[in-house]
Amino acid sequence: MTYNRADLEAIHRASFPLGVSPERMIMNFRALARILFGAALTLLGLLWLLQGADLIHIRPILCVANCTPLEGGSVGWMTAGAVLLVVGLLVITSGVRGRRV
Repeated sequence: MTYNRADLEAIHRASFPLGVSPERMIMNFRALARILFGAALTLLGLLWLLQGADLIHIRPILCVANCTPLEGGSVGWMTAGAVLLVVGLLVITSGVRGRRV
């Protein structure tokens, strides 16, 4: 049995009532997941960067031994925060563009 173009379009519209194919929905979901994951990485990187620069002070929440807050800034945490901030922004950019970086 052979279908003409009008029949195929009608079948396509009936199969996807919202007008979006499953492949397109999966790509949109992946892009949204990348954006959300990148936002989480960016926020965590910003937190580490500001803590390393000694601009934010947060007390330890869960300690196994006698935990004391670090006094002063930390170059290591500041560097890790800056790197994670950049990685998070790259992941967000890849989600917005819909491509992988």
